[in-house]
This record gives sequence, structure tokens and C-alpha cells, in this order.
Amino acid sequence: MEHPENIEVTLVGQPYSNLVISPNNRILAATTGTSCEVLYSDKKGNAARRVIKHDSDVIAVFFHTNERLVTVTENGEVTEYEAQERSFEKLVSRRVTAFPVVCAFAQKPQLDEEKELEIWLVVKKSSAKCQKFYDVCVTGANGSVEKVLEIPANLRKEQIAISDRVISYCQGLEVNSIILKDDDYSVVKETKYTSKNGGGHDDEHIHEIERLAVNGNFLVASISDGRVLQWSNLKTAGVSDTHHRIHWHKVGSHVAVTQFGNVLSAGAECVLARHSKGQKEPTLLPRLAAPVTGLVLSDDSSTCALIMETVFVYTQ
Repeated sequence: MEHPENIEVTLVGQPYSNLVISPNNRILAATTGTSCEVLYSDKKGNAARRVIKHDSDVIAVFFHTNERLVTVTENGEVTEYEAQERSFEKLVSRRVTAFPVVCAFAQKPQLDEEKELEIWLVVKKSSAKCQKFYDVCVTGANGSVEKVLEIPANLRKEQIAISDRVISYCQGLEVNSIILKDDDYSVVKETKYTSKNGGGHDDEHIHEIERLAVNGNFLVASISDGRVLQWSNLKTAGVSDTHHRIHWHKVGSHVAVTQFGNVLSAGAECVLARHSKGQKEPTLLPRLAAPVTGLVLSDDSSTCALIMETVFVYTQ
């Protein structure tokens, strides 16, 4: 980033549900309802904002490059935009599913940067309350969609994580990770871990795993009693391998994990904590302006963005 200080922007109105940082760490995209807002600095160094409107609620947004971003809406529309001097031009848009989209994840091509992003969708097959499963699908060439497998229904999007051919989800105090083959998406291994309830004998509240975060070989799970669990061999062993436990927060926190395995966590305490391997105590950024309601990292793990109850903070 060009600015050594934290960038803090107050956003009045609707809550922000999705957040992503560009590959060069200079552009921020956030979604609220049917809008995708892009925040950046113009050529004069002034803060600028562009709003991209959609016909349906935006479920996810991803950067393909610094100039191109992709949005996914609840009605199954995947759209790619390219940044112009004063606006974003729609390059291509296609409806890939007729079913409501719960959440979406993007995988970047490993060999050819010009190829399209591989979009993974979790979709509802019906609106019935008795629905037992969601479909996990992946987009192919020309907008085709292939169903890969099913996961339990009624999961929140923050309880699902898909990355590098590993599908993870949590329900109650149970974490499941399914490892797939690279070529045909067939299942290589299914793994499961069940945590104990509560952090102490006096805790009678029934807790649950609230959120998952993944980065490469690392998976992090945040529990409502403040515990954070981390696995470091996800692609090979799933969650069957030994995990590391962190318990600094008193209640559930928002979490992210760097490409090096360091864990960032923040929540009701108005503190951003970084838990590094080999250190007993976390490094803290205290006295944030409000409780944190969202936390994401850039692809290179150098930049962190926070969503808070009253302000939006973009910090490095």
C-alpha cells in the first residue's frame, strides 16, 4: 500500500456481507444487498468509490486480476467486469443455475492467468424447509455446471469453505473435510472431527463451530465459546490430523489464516489478535473503534481488512 497509516472509512446504511482485496492490495470490493462497492485511490491519491448494481443480492465477489472482478448473485448469475477510468464495464454475464445460491468460492487457474476463474457454488435445490442437502457444483467451460457432491442443508455460508479441491463444512461441534481428485472431482478421502462442548466445567451452554477459514494447507475453525482450532495438513489429512488449539477470546470470533499458518482473530473485544507459531501470547492491535463483524486477508497475506459494527477499516 502507498499509505503507511490505516485507512478508515465510515459507511452509513446497509451492512456489508462480502469483502475481498485485489491482488495488488490497492483495491477493496465489498457487497451489500444488490450492490457491489469498489473502493480505491484515484490518480491524485484521493479516495474513490464505484458502485455496481445487480438485479439480485450479491452473494460473492472475486478479483480475477487487478482490473477485472467477478460477482455471483443469489439467482445464479455470474458476471465479469473490467475497470474503466470512471466505471466498470460488463464483459460477460451468464446464468449458471436456476436454483438459489447459498455461497460461492473462486479458484484461480494455476498455469494460465488468462483462463476464467473456476467458480464453486453451493445451491439450494428447493425452497422447502425439509430440504436435507445442498448441492456443491463447479462451473466449467461455456457456463456449464457440474454437480460434485451434496452437503447438509441449513448451513450458513460462513460454515462452508472450499479451496484447492477440499470441501469443508461445520455443523454443531463437528467439522467435515472432503478431499477431491484434481481431474474428475471424485472423493479421495472424507474426514471428520468432533470437538468437546465448552471450555470449562462451569460452562453449561451448548456451543457450536460458527465459522471456518482456509488458506492452502491450513484450516481454522472458530467456536462460540472463544476457542479456535487449526489444522495444518488439510490437503492430505483433512481434519483427521492433529490440531492446534487457541483460546484467547471469550466468545466466538471472526478468523483468517495466512499462507504461513499464522491465525488472525477479532470479535467483540474490539481487538485484532495475531497468533503466531511458537509464541505463547498473541500480538494485539487493541482499541478498535467497534466490535469486529468481518475479517479477510489478501492473497499474499500482507493486508488485512476488517468490517466493524459502525466503521469499515482497511489496514495493513
